[in-house]
Amino acid sequence: MSFNLKTQIQPPVIIVGLARSGVAAKKLLLASGFQEKDILTFDENKPDAQFKTEADLYALTDVKTAVISPGVPLQKKYIQKWRDQGVVTTSEINLALSQVTTEKIIGITGSLGKSTTTSVIGAGIQTFDPNVFVGGNLGIPFCEYALSVHKDPSKKAQWIVLELSSYQLENVEKLSVDYSLVTFLSPNHLERYNSLSDYYETKWTLLNRTKNKMLLNENGGDLKFFTQNKNSEKLVWSTAGSAQLLSYNLDKAELIGKHNQDNLAMAAQLGVECGFPAWWFITPPGKPWIKKEYYFY
Repeated sequence: MSFNLKTQIQPPVIIVGLARSGVAAKKLLLASGFQEKDILTFDENKPDAQFKTEADLYALTDVKTAVISPGVPLQKKYIQKWRDQGVVTTSEINLALSQVTTEKIIGITGSLGKSTTTSVIGAGIQTFDPNVFVGGNLGIPFCEYALSVHKDPSKKAQWIVLELSSYQLENVEKLSVDYSLVTFLSPNHLERYNSLSDYYETKWTLLNRTKNKMLLNENGGDLKFFTQNKNSEKLVWSTAGSAQLLSYNLDKAELIGKHNQDNLAMAAQLGVECGFPAWWFITPPGKPWIKKEYYFY
């Protein structure tokens, strides 16, 4: 997946959105050899942004690449105009993938429970991969990991755990994951999508980006109904009552609530599918070490 940003990204580049991921994207571009003059910025709420209104962007003609924040709908008129003019639209996640070589990626999406599940999996993997990166929609931009590896290759992880929102999945052309999870489907973000089906289908695009198995929560809201006619050998259903997971003693975890039993079961099932060390998820007495601080649900 590794590639040279200087050969793949044509300047001038505009970064649309200067929240943490936009700032990280700019830092990675600069570290990859781009000059300050090659990079334009837009944010309505950031004083240091060069452009502050959508009218400015619509009038902009001298841009070749646009790095779009996931919070900005791709249906915006100025983005549609750019695309018609041949401007390449990409994302912070796509830029970060330039630095990924041998790392294996786990992608996690869902209307509910994805942050808890992402945190649990990341904390578990850290027991045998201290460089594991856990982030994406969860809070730490993927480009921050890419930048750290660019500066110091010794920080390369074996595993990358990405929480992926539907917004992010709209614009991740270069993303390919080794394993994926869908935690839950229920109505959300309908102000951005034409229908509930459009929202669910956007989540479901993760399947085509998955090399091995996609884990689905047996108690995942509309997930059973939505997938009833979607057949794939990649799909594995996860449930806390599975005999395969009895040795994990999930009911003894500090995370309370049936929904967290489902989240823990998905994490444990992933360990089975990935062949993680038997001890990655439990302490010697047999009690899951997962603490309350991993609760985001």
